[in-house]
Amino acid sequence: MGCIQAFDVSQIIEKTGVKIFVETGTLHGDGVIHAQQFPFDEIHSIEIISPLAEAARLKFKDDKRVKIHQGHSGDVLKDIVPVFEHGALFWLDAHFPGADSKHSTAGGESDRDRRVPLEDEIETIAKRVKTHNDVLVIDDLWLYEDGPFETGSFNDWMKIHHNGETREELCGSDASFIDNAFESTHTINRFYKQQGYIVCTPKK
Repeated sequence: MGCIQAFDVSQIIEKTGVKIFVETGTLHGDGVIHAQQFPFDEIHSIEIISPLAEAARLKFKDDKRVKIHQGHSGDVLKDIVPVFEHGALFWLDAHFPGADSKHSTAGGESDRDRRVPLEDEIETIAKRVKTHNDVLVIDDLWLYEDGPFETGSFNDWMKIHHNGETREELCGSDASFIDNAFESTHTINRFYKQQGYIVCTPKK
């Protein structure tokens, strides 16, 4: 599990003018807490686990900028993204629903689109790329690619800590769908700290 705190949000805002923060995977609300420090007009966080979403609503009820959405991130993004009038910083960290909160396990969700919804999320966000200066910070690159990650490979980690399921079985073959969606409009960088990140920033 990564963290948006690993990136300079102030610099992202200064360079791109994004006014909206969107997070997939609320968990305990750390991403929202970090986003509250910056002058975002709106802060959206999506959580599929009902008790976690309700706890977050209570935690952030006094900040009118914060909206906690309960549901599958791919579905919720389809509802909220088309109405955004300004550029957004998308922090995409929804995968293995319930695993980090001990509500489930990495392979506990049989539906791949719900287990790793990133492709669905990317498809929705990519529809905006020619009209908005959106920035994407995507966590857990190790779910899609091998690389010199600080934490080693996902497959080796699964062998030690779980039942040996592989990233190919659980997540898919590679991250080319991200490159295909944004390579013409964004600069795409890969970072191998922690479990890895992909960052997409507008070229213009």
